[in-house]
Amino acid sequence: MATRTHQAGMSLISLLIGATIGILLTGAAGKVYLDSRIAFATNEVVGATMENGRFAIDDLRRTLVMAGRLLQPDTLPFGDPSTELLDGQNPGSSDRIAVIYGSKRGCYDSQTDANRCQIDCLGHDIDKYYGTVIDDSDLVNRLAPEAKIEFYLSTSAEGVSQLMCSVDDGHPEPLASGIETFQVLYGWDTDGDRYPNRYVNATTATANGLWSPKGRIVALRIGVLASSADMTLPQAARTMEETDFEVLDVTHSVSPPAGSSKLDKYYRVYTSTISLRNLEAVEQ
Repeated sequence: MATRTHQAGMSLISLLIGATIGILLTGAAGKVYLDSRIAFATNEVVGATMENGRFAIDDLRRTLVMAGRLLQPDTLPFGDPSTELLDGQNPGSSDRIAVIYGSKRGCYDSQTDANRCQIDCLGHDIDKYYGTVIDDSDLVNRLAPEAKIEFYLSTSAEGVSQLMCSVDDGHPEPLASGIETFQVLYGWDTDGDRYPNRYVNATTATANGLWSPKGRIVALRIGVLASSADMTLPQAARTMEETDFEVLDVTHSVSPPAGSSKLDKYYRVYTSTISLRNLEAVEQ
């Protein structure tokens, strides 16, 4: 006699269990995807802040360390204390600094070498001559080419704070975006040992007559508060509320945008100390 076989289907309970497992797996995959997107966007914002801060510090260091190089004896290494060495001590305000340095003579002469020309903050060669030049062979009577490099903050049309650079009072150009405050302290050599004993702001330096003669200021200390500029954190990554940042001698407060209790940008403080090796008070 032939044996009949019967095929049994899935029960309703089995279907419900399978559907529940599928929903849980889909939800877990969705959660991993959303977390990954938030982490990626957050890393982009943090990376932008770090890039802005490091670029600003590196560019400031490269230029400011040249202060006083190849200047004439009667030329001071800093700009006008009343207009170009401003000291923003109020919360939220920034400093302003100008330094002067030069290149060797004959930047584009045939005998020039690779290290003869120095560049300004915009990447241009400093190759200007001051005074009267009798003819091209009169190199002895030429004064060394000099340039005044000035740094300060300005706000763009989009509302982003930028570190600006101008050369010889020319048209300023932005160097780094997202720089919320820029502060400078001056290393004062009080005992003549060629090393700074105190770091003071421009107001104190002016009050103590440190700008002239050369050699009383032997170092600079710079600080910036960098932000992610126009890049904002994802909502889920916004954890910080109103915060105060100590940037050298100034406390800078950062507040959340209107209608929010959390900061929408990432912020970080960068500082650096620069020895002014080109000044008379520093050993060569």
